[in-house]
Amino acid sequence: MFNRVSGLLDHLAKHKNDRQRFTCQECGKVLANRLSFTIHQRTHTGEKPHACKFCDRTFSQISSKQYHERTHTGETTHHCEFCGKGFNSKLTRDTHRRIHTGERPFGCPMCSATFRCLANLRQHQMVHEPVKPFQCEICFKRFGRPEKVRVHMRTHTGERPYKCPICGRGFTQKNDMLKHTNVHNKPPRRTNSQIKNSDLVISVNNKSQQYKNVCINELQEMCYDVSNSYESSENGNETESSSML
Repeated sequence: MFNRVSGLLDHLAKHKNDRQRFTCQECGKVLANRLSFTIHQRTHTGEKPHACKFCDRTFSQISSKQYHERTHTGETTHHCEFCGKGFNSKLTRDTHRRIHTGERPFGCPMCSATFRCLANLRQHQMVHEPVKPFQCEICFKRFGRPEKVRVHMRTHTGERPYKCPICGRGFTQKNDMLKHTNVHNKPPRRTNSQIKNSDLVISVNNKSQQYKNVCINELQEMCYDVSNSYESSENGNETESSSML
């Protein structure tokens, strides 16, 4: 409460000065305090002073680093009271919980669509306003969100921060790495060449056996013909000898 109008005006002027002080000169965004302003500036400068102690990834905020490190340790600090599933952040736990409650608190101002999390709403809004304010500095391709630019930049830098824990193969995105690990979990299957080779061996063996049977049959017939010819000649000689007598 203010006893005088001048006191209120002085107080409002203080807020105005604070607003000007924490306005980003790059994009015009206004931040609530100095800490938020400092963290926001890193989205433009690319500064990531917080490094993961398990891998070579770095982050602009310490909370993001702590969240990431739990993916290495498997620590789950927040649990769903409906199904018991564990999560490494309150935000992901609360978003998951809405699957059970059916809550969809984020509504689109342009239509009647509602969403469980803010990220899905922002992605949906691109349908109505396909503005892409974030641009790649190398190829000038534009994106709707800054994280899309960071992922895209890896196609230029060759960075592959997500490594397969089994074979060490690198990927630019985590989802691609997780899909790849399923390959190692599948039982080995015969290749087409192996199947064709085995079929070829069976075919050759069958043909060899058929050829062998044909040869045996032909030999038997030849022996039978020779035997008959010999018997006929013997009978003829005996008849000729008896007539001479």
